[in-house]
Amino acid sequence: MPAKSRIKACLGENLSKIQRAIVLVVGAGGIGCELLKNLVLTGFKHIELIDLDTIDLSNLNRQFLFRKEHIGMSKAEVARKSVLRFNPCCEIIAHHGNIKDPKFDASYFDKFDIVMNALDNLSARQHVNRMCLTTKKPLIESGTQGYLGQVTPIIPGTTACFECTPPPQQKTYAVCTIRSTPDKPVHCVVWAKHIFAVLFGPKDPDNMLCDLSVADIFDKEHSEDIKSETSGYRVNDPFEKRAFRKLFCNEVKKVLNEEKDWGNKKRPTPLDLDDILRSGKSQTSKEDGLHQDQEVLSLYDTTQQFLTSTRRFITECKDMIGSAVFDKDNDIAMDFISASANLRMHIYGIPCQSRFSVKGIAGNIIHAIATTNAIAAGLIVMEGIKVLTQETEGRLQPKSAWIRPDQNIVQFERTPKPSMNCVVCGNAQMTIIVDRKTFKFGKLYWVLENELGMNEPGIDILDGSYYGTKEENDTKVLEKRLDKLSKIMNGSQLSIEDQTQDFSFNLLVSFDDLDDKEHPSGYILTTNEAELKKAKGKPNLERLKMDTEHERRSNKRKGQEASEDPAEKRAKLETIVLN
Repeated sequence: MPAKSRIKACLGENLSKIQRAIVLVVGAGGIGCELLKNLVLTGFKHIELIDLDTIDLSNLNRQFLFRKEHIGMSKAEVARKSVLRFNPCCEIIAHHGNIKDPKFDASYFDKFDIVMNALDNLSARQHVNRMCLTTKKPLIESGTQGYLGQVTPIIPGTTACFECTPPPQQKTYAVCTIRSTPDKPVHCVVWAKHIFAVLFGPKDPDNMLCDLSVADIFDKEHSEDIKSETSGYRVNDPFEKRAFRKLFCNEVKKVLNEEKDWGNKKRPTPLDLDDILRSGKSQTSKEDGLHQDQEVLSLYDTTQQFLTSTRRFITECKDMIGSAVFDKDNDIAMDFISASANLRMHIYGIPCQSRFSVKGIAGNIIHAIATTNAIAAGLIVMEGIKVLTQETEGRLQPKSAWIRPDQNIVQFERTPKPSMNCVVCGNAQMTIIVDRKTFKFGKLYWVLENELGMNEPGIDILDGSYYGTKEENDTKVLEKRLDKLSKIMNGSQLSIEDQTQDFSFNLLVSFDDLDDKEHPSGYILTTNEAELKKAKGKPNLERLKMDTEHERRSNKRKGQEASEDPAEKRAKLETIVLN
């Protein structure tokens, strides 16, 4: 039976609905390639595709629409050309761009009948979720992790949205563990990423290793500062050797001089660069690059990798110095991270790792499985067909599918209803508890952009005061501690809005003295009341009195009458914190 006849036999009269449907596919990676192939073979004829990435060598083992000659080209454009060979009758428009670009606004989303996500980026997934809620467009959300996967239909007003279930918090580590007492490979990789930012990135006073910068990166002048920071100083020492001596010898000696109680842990051993270079001989195999990537290098080879990658970054990535951000797909940066992390592991007696393993840790990578992607893509199309054909008939019962090889491969369950504890589709209020000693106003914008996936968050205070977007504030204001701002006090209610996403919510601010070991980020963001009470403990009522008195004096200076008795306002604030 011809393919068209088989499709018609399966879908019957619904085939015409499928052929008329206008579909937006976001992402042309592992799931996206499989999804596009499935769509054109199932009868979908009108598809738009958006993807920001270009094709990399590592994509070719699972993203089957791409070939070696496509490396460096746009994923969206190549995927379009490749998939049209399956069904030339389809109309496919490809965009090489970011789904968060302003041109893909609500009016753009409004023309589609359904949106299908094939993304691996949390911020982009949050953005698409909000745009679909705004335009009331059904969204089929999906994701895979190794052998596990999930496909969830999101029907605005009917089912829970993508953000009704908060994502697991990214693991953070205490400053003292990263700086002085690592005992796992991941601690050393985190340290290496911070060092990369210190040496090659923008100045960041919040970087826990910001004091470990190395002077004179371009070797233009050898000053007294260089002599004082580098033991074993040589007049003609290039930057990479000075960096090695400071990071892997001098700083380790400083840690040893602190006379810590190491207990059962191995005391760190400083590395002597001259001894390593004199005694060493390369032990790298002559295998091809793929096998070398999975080798654990000797100390000598790791040292050479550090020196070479540092020099290469200075010469080949010169324009990036001062603004560089770590990218796991930048081979030079990845060589630097792997070498730095493994030297750190040598120092602390931690088992060293291959470059392949370090890349997985540094990029939070769970390696993709092509079969899982294929199963997920098939389920996306199945759910998409159900939404398009059943929603108008009033009999749609959305179900989420979970790919679990240890439990019957695929399990289905009824998609839950919208959560009232969701700030996006429910009525929940979010609370941020900040460490009064360290949390700066500029970091609040960082939290809104990075934790909550907002594009251009604006901040207003419910009493009428206005801060606006980050760009509308002076650098001096952004660098102020949050508790030092005259308009924000303990218990302040902030109105947060992002007009590009048509998204707004209220944020309650609470000051506390957070333990930097338990909360190294300096804040807690939550909508969970139980977690809130546990984290905050007893309120600082003295601070509430100070805040209220500060506002009374501020009103007096302005010749204004307080709209509310300060004692009554303080009582309300105490109630907010206690409850």
